[in-house]
Amino acid sequence: MASEEPISYATIDSLRPGASNVNLKVKVTRAKTVVERPKGSKGLLVVECLAGDHTGVALFAARNANAELIKEGSVLSIENARVEMFKGVMRLPLDNTVVVKVVDGEDISPREDFNISLIEFNLILAEN
Repeated sequence: MASEEPISYATIDSLRPGASNVNLKVKVTRAKTVVERPKGSKGLLVVECLAGDHTGVALFAARNANAELIKEGSVLSIENARVEMFKGVMRLPLDNTVVVKVVDGEDISPREDFNISLIEFNLILAEN
């Protein structure tokens, strides 16, 4: 039986626009439900949160099953995330392609004075 390779986690300060297949271990510092429609054919739950590690914090937007895991103070293992630009700032959508797990028995002290989502990025096209 093959054993699983340990997950290699990136840090918040290493995130860049357009990054994909990102694995993070973060602690949720703030969470807010922004959309909540009753379950059913059109049910939708979206929770935005600020979460981070010892290098900084970032904005995450979790949907449906992943949104149900987002609680202030929780430590999360996030696998296969991507960084997207939304209104000029970075955020990480936690949709159904991203694996989110609550990590019990571990604590992280996020560096809240460095919010990478507050940095505005501009696309600069290189000329040939």
